[in-house]
Amino acid sequence: MKENFGILLKIACIQMVKRFDAFAHEYGLTSTQMSVIDFFKSTSRVGNISKRY
Repeated sequence: MKENFGILLKIACIQMVKRFDAFAHEYGLTSTQMSVIDFFKSTSRVGNISKRY
């Protein structure tokens, strides 16, 4: 069962990355760029980024 779980987890991860790439492509971005934008958006709610890091 553990081998199957690992394979299924890897397949799910690959599918998520492909869908995230497709979503980012709609906006002319890469998935990495979308991740950075999301990071800055989420940290701006909490406060200044320099204070956290």
